[in-house]
Amino acid sequence: MGIESDMLPDNPAARLQSFLDRMLEIEHNDKEQISAVFARLLDVKNSPAEIFPHYSQLFVLIEEAFKKVMQYYPKQQKTHAAWRGYLTTTLQKHSPYHHEWKALTSALRQGTHLDIIQVANDNLEHFVKPTKVHGLTVEELESEVARLIEDIKTSSELSDYLKSFLKEELEKILDRIKHFDLYGSEPIRKSIYNIIANSEVSKKSATKAIAGVSAFLVSVASAIGVVNDVASFPQSLEDLRSEFLQPYIEESKESPALPEQKINEAIELESEK
Repeated sequence: MGIESDMLPDNPAARLQSFLDRMLEIEHNDKEQISAVFARLLDVKNSPAEIFPHYSQLFVLIEEAFKKVMQYYPKQQKTHAAWRGYLTTTLQKHSPYHHEWKALTSALRQGTHLDIIQVANDNLEHFVKPTKVHGLTVEELESEVARLIEDIKTSSELSDYLKSFLKEELEKILDRIKHFDLYGSEPIRKSIYNIIANSEVSKKSATKAIAGVSAFLVSVASAIGVVNDVASFPQSLEDLRSEFLQPYIEESKESPALPEQKINEAIELESEK
């Protein structure tokens, strides 16, 4: 299945602008360190192990945003290289544990770099729509993932390897949805693909635990595929349903052990196609 290539293209420039807006809007005390506010912004612990990977991802996001803009406006390289260079240098000069958040955001506001990014995004949206997480809330996701992991943990039909694998991939999906503007849809698509491509998952498709995972994956794939128009659903969602959900629907009709609600949800999803 070509889920990694078929889903709608991500727009890192729009995600960069979204994250910068969040950085500039979050409430903070004048003397707070960058790490403290950054941790609050991302809802993570204020520890180097948590902060530095996310802070480093900002540099990756800046580079990805620049490349995406250059893909459509190659003649404006000098203009856009200016904001790329300025943002990169500014972040390099402000260490999360040695500088204050106010100093960082004040520096980010200098010049017209943010205005140029805004204009670039306005133009870019004619070609690359901003991929957004649609219809998912963090609270619901955390609750659903916790329930799925508990079902996986207590299942007598899954191997220890498969339990560990599914737990890890589900937690990755949850984490990357929570930090979508920073990381985009690629890690989420990758985890969905990893689960679908796992041969042990396919063999256990009729179990309660895998049935729950299947419904969750369809929900997530739908959410990160929806942009501005329902008609623009990616073909990969159809592939996901037919390849991963259909076997469960067929087998669940013959298995009274499976929860009726999940059967109905799965059949309803199929009827919407």
